[in-house]
Order: sequence, then structure tokens, then C-alpha cells
Amino acid sequence: MELDVIDLYVKKLKENLEAKMKIEKVSQELLKEPWEKIHFWDDRIKSDLGKYDKLLIQNWTSQNGGEIFNKIAMTSARKAELAALRLYRQLYGSAEDLSIMQVTDPNRNEWKKADISTNDQWIDVKNARTSFSSPNTYSEHCVPKFKSDRKGHDVTISAFLSPYGEDSTDPIIWLGETTWGQIEQLQKYFNSDTLAVNFSTDLNKNFLPAWLFDYPAVCYRERDASLEIIRSPDFEFPRRECAIGSGVLAKRVIASKTESALGSEAMRLERRINDCGLSRPVLFLHILDRFCRLTSEHSTFKETRIDEILFPGSGEHSKIPLGVYDPLKTVWNLWNILSEVSERCFEEATYFNFFKLGGANILQGRKDHGKWVTIYAYCGGWGQLEDKTPIRCGQNPLYLGQDQTCSSCNKLICHECGFCSNLCPDCQERQRKKPPLKKKEYDSLQQKNNENIPPDYIPPDYIPF
Repeated sequence: MELDVIDLYVKKLKENLEAKMKIEKVSQELLKEPWEKIHFWDDRIKSDLGKYDKLLIQNWTSQNGGEIFNKIAMTSARKAELAALRLYRQLYGSAEDLSIMQVTDPNRNEWKKADISTNDQWIDVKNARTSFSSPNTYSEHCVPKFKSDRKGHDVTISAFLSPYGEDSTDPIIWLGETTWGQIEQLQKYFNSDTLAVNFSTDLNKNFLPAWLFDYPAVCYRERDASLEIIRSPDFEFPRRECAIGSGVLAKRVIASKTESALGSEAMRLERRINDCGLSRPVLFLHILDRFCRLTSEHSTFKETRIDEILFPGSGEHSKIPLGVYDPLKTVWNLWNILSEVSERCFEEATYFNFFKLGGANILQGRKDHGKWVTIYAYCGGWGQLEDKTPIRCGQNPLYLGQDQTCSSCNKLICHECGFCSNLCPDCQERQRKKPPLKKKEYDSLQQKNNENIPPDYIPPDYIPF
């Protein structure tokens, strides 16, 4: 009898070890960075600008004022389309260039609604360029109108981030895809009694931040195959020495562990993924929702330790939260910003009981029906270098606890250039008192901005409709 018990115990140990090895294998798969699917280097597509590409760029430039700046922007937009064509041909085997029909076959109407046809769907390529002042930050993508294909299906918005300089060798980065239907579902799900989410502006345009996009299922084929293994009913999940994030992904968060704060957060996240799926926007909005709810309840946000679930190894894999590829680290940066807001100005933050996330990726809070106060934002102000060259400040991020709140407009005051709002009566006088940015200081500011990416908004370049 005792030998039977020992044999059973050894068997269980062996099964647990095998399960742990499988989990480790899955974890390695989840932490792979799919560079070949995401990055397309600028010098790979320079030679692809043929006669019709140049004619198309010329037409776009004429429609947008004909200035050299617009020509560079339109060239960047066409290069992003060419990168997208390569990418979709790699993913699906074939892709048709609809955009070029504007000059090769203008009587066809497909180009008015989409740029690419692939995998039985229409793709609308949206290109934003990095700013001169912050070359590694992203911009939102402006989508004046969401479109439908001939079957009434949503046209997929595919977002690309291109380098600012015409001769830059920095990569064109594919940020992923979204559709109006997906955005609408997110807004409906995450709108609550503490948080309002709306990506439309008063100008009837939609500004879509980088975290709102994610990659199609074909890019996550290996990841999803690994997850099927550990989600199978036949898979005996190890009960010890297993990262809690693995439990969330396996949908195996143990009920007994929910008694701890970390366990409770893991269970909430598991339920969220069950409801909405596993994606970059879901993880981003989950963090934001938890911050808003806990702050309105006068609780400390950082004590949730959500980062331990999302980022194994203390942020070592900050581009891959819970197996989701996030090339600009939008989820990681949001966690850090909101943690600092919660720590640096706990009393001020917990004064709010309602929050809204605006179209330009600006978070504001208020008490009951009082005035809106900005919690985090970007600097959209302009300054000058010593040689009087105008330059967009691009300080990013601005947030409560680091930057002061303007007593006139309740917007955050940029600590670099003094800007708060174009409509504020105090803004111009405050900026006049600021010394010009010196070249050395400017380079330092540029480097600092690169280390703190979102939330950011710089008016993007986008191809005309």
C-alpha cells in the first residue's frame, strides 16, 4: 500500500515536471518577437517607386497644396502602401494594389474605399510619421470616415508608422489592424459608470492611437497553437512554481489563489479576456479601467501588481504583454504612467470619480459634474530653437504629478515649453517667458522623449481619400 502511494506521488511529480516543461516551451513561444511580420526597412522599398508611384505621389501632393513638405509626406504614405503590399503578400500569398488605380484605371471605384485587396477583404492603409522632435514616438492615425466594401463589410484599417526624414533608414513599423466594428465593441464594453471612451472628435474625425491596433490571427498562429495545448482539458496544469500570467492565458487561475490581491487581479483579467479576447487594446483598456475604478474608490493602483501578470521578469519583455506583440510598448508605458500618477499625487487623483478617454488619447477626470482636469496628455505646443527655427515641442508624456495644472484651463502645463492650450489666455505669456530650446538641451529632450513614449499626439500625415 505504501509503495502504491509512493508510486502515485512519483507519477504526479513527473507529470507536474512535464507540464512545467510544456509551460516553459509555451512561454518561450509567447515571448518571441515576430520581427519579420512587423518591420519593413525603408531601404527595402526605395527602389519600388516606379513611374506610376511617382505620378500618384505627384497627384496627392497637388491635392494637398503642392509644397515640398507635402511631397515628402505623400512619398512616405505611398512607401507605407508598398510596405503593406509586401506584408500582405507574405501573409496571404497575394494582394492587389487598388490605390495605384487612381492613375492606371481611374474609372474603377475600388480605390475610393480601399488601398489593397487581400484575403477576401479590403484594406485601408493609414500612415503616420514620427515627429521631428520625437523620432521614436508614434502619432494617432486620423480616419475621417470608416468605410465598407461592396458586401457591406467593414474596410480594415491597417496602421503604419514611418520615419520623419525622407532619407531615414529607420524602419517602417506595422502597428496592426482594426475595424469600426471592433472599435465600437470596445467602446460599448469599456464605457462604464467611471470611464467614458470615445475616439471621435468634434470635427467628425476619428483619431486612433497605436494601442488600438493589433495583428491578425495569422500573425499569432504559433502562439495560439501553444495556448491550445495548455487550455486542453487533458492538460494537467502545474499547481506550483508557475507564473500567474500563464494561469491567465491557460484560463486556469486557481480559485483558492483569488484570496490574494494578485490572484483577484488575475481572475479579473482572465474574465476580461474570456469576454473580449486577448488583444493589445483589451489589455490597455483593462489597465485604464482598473486605474479609474480603484482611484474613484480611493485605492492605490500600483498595489494591484498587474505588471507582474502582464510582464514576466520585471518588464524584461515590455513589448510582449501576456503574449501580445506591442512594438511601441503602449501597454507597458501606460502602466508606468498611471502608477506614477497614483503614487505622486494620490490625494489629487482620488478626488475624481469619473474619467474620460478622448479621441486624441487624452485622459481627463472630474468630481461629479465639475470641471474636467487632464491626467495625462501630450504637448502639442510649438517653441523655437536659438536660431528662431520653429519646432514642435513634442514633450511626451505630460501627466499629473510631473506637470502642473493650469489654473485657467485645467490642462497640464508642459514643463519644457510652457504650453497648455491654444485657447488658454495665460498660455502665450507663459511661453514668452520660457527661454528658447538650445541645441544641446533639445537633443537631451529628444532623447528623454524617446524613453517615455505614449500617450502622444502629433497631427499625422495620412493619404487623401
